[in-house]
Amino acid sequence: KPNLGLEPLPDVDFNIRAGNTLVGFATEKELDDSFAGVMDFDDDKGKLKEKCDIVARTFKHYKAIQLGDGDDYAGFKQAKVELTRRLAELNHQLNIRLAKQYGIDYDPKSEKSQNLLQSWCRQYQPFHWFAEFYEIVQAKGGFDVIIGNPPYVEYSKVKKEYQIKDYKTEKCGNLYAYVIERSMNILRGNNNIGMIIPLTFIANNNMSELRKFLTKAGNFFCSSYEIRPSALFDGVEQRLTIFILRQSINHLYSTSIQRWASEQRKDLFSLIHYAPTSYNETIWRFSSFIENDIYVKFSGQKAINSYISIRKTKQNNLHYRTAGVRYWIIFLNEGFNSDSLSNKIVSFDDKYSSKELMSILNSNLFWWYYSTNYDMFNLKDYMIFSFKYDIHNDIRLIKISDTLEKDLNKNKQFLITNSKTRGTVESYIFLKKKSKPIIDEIDKVLAEHYGFTEEELDFIINYDIKYRMGKELEEDV
Repeated sequence: KPNLGLEPLPDVDFNIRAGNTLVGFATEKELDDSFAGVMDFDDDKGKLKEKCDIVARTFKHYKAIQLGDGDDYAGFKQAKVELTRRLAELNHQLNIRLAKQYGIDYDPKSEKSQNLLQSWCRQYQPFHWFAEFYEIVQAKGGFDVIIGNPPYVEYSKVKKEYQIKDYKTEKCGNLYAYVIERSMNILRGNNNIGMIIPLTFIANNNMSELRKFLTKAGNFFCSSYEIRPSALFDGVEQRLTIFILRQSINHLYSTSIQRWASEQRKDLFSLIHYAPTSYNETIWRFSSFIENDIYVKFSGQKAINSYISIRKTKQNNLHYRTAGVRYWIIFLNEGFNSDSLSNKIVSFDDKYSSKELMSILNSNLFWWYYSTNYDMFNLKDYMIFSFKYDIHNDIRLIKISDTLEKDLNKNKQFLITNSKTRGTVESYIFLKKKSKPIIDEIDKVLAEHYGFTEEELDFIINYDIKYRMGKELEEDV
């Protein structure tokens, strides 16, 4: 049939490949490194590189026929068969070399050895980027652009199936970190990479190596997305970050955490605003220059973990919970009067007042610090007690803490639920937003301590106010 003047589509067999992107030789350097410290009497490295060169020339010939006038079908078919054969042979030799790093010594004369190698290959599914895409990775120095949505899977869950080797980000403990590192290795210099990954990347301790790896690489843009009122992917309860990296001059830009109603989705990306941000072990999610000014004043003070006492006391304590984070976080002096595995207590040195610290941790400033810095789900001790505040034993904050705790208890709402396993259960929620005027008074005092301007104070008091003062429940106890 006539093709109406349309160009024929090229054969995509050698452009779409399948395998384990984390296991295999990504670059020629990785192959070279596998021979480091090895007496290569038979010049196995040279033979492998020669096979790579032959495959590259075979592919070039195949491509020339493929993109020709299309009349030489027999030549095209023969070139494809030849390329497939040579690529399979090269991959076999690379698999033998890689399997040796996993403790498998291959003997071509041994059937048992052959079966062992085949079993290992089925399990690990190695993929050698520089062989499969030799013309791109080796000849051109890598891909121009890489985009992806890598798997969000804990390494511990797949470690019995396969293991990775020589990854700088291995301590991150999640496959998405390794996919990003591998992608960076096959990316051509000064080019782009973009990924959709969990928000935990921004600040969680286990992701520190990945953050160092990326933020030193060039112009880094990251936007972050909540799951309420709407999620980035319908039905997926996962807070996400989208990052775009241009490997050039080092600059760091971010957005605030993005929240939107479903009807606003069509305008979500067009309305995103990036602002210069700070990286100090974590990536802060700023949306304006004013936040940079607040950050400078905030970060110059001492972390409150220095006020904690290793000796437990009965009086100078602070009660908090490590679950139930939504738009409000509750800290109390007298405790929750309920049983929960997430209930925790910290004692402070007698030189400092736990009531002053209770006030500052209930502040709007603490919410700004938490929501710009952490994953909006976990509330761990290091997140709380890294908060910066030079304690003053300010009597105003001590008095406000008493007022606030009374108001929180007055406004809490009791609930009765019927559980199949526990029967009738009584619980309550804190309606902390009803205490917002008292919390604002805390921030007015804190503004003096940090040297915030009126504009900066107004920003903090009204930060995230649309959603924080909405109808969602704040804290279940």
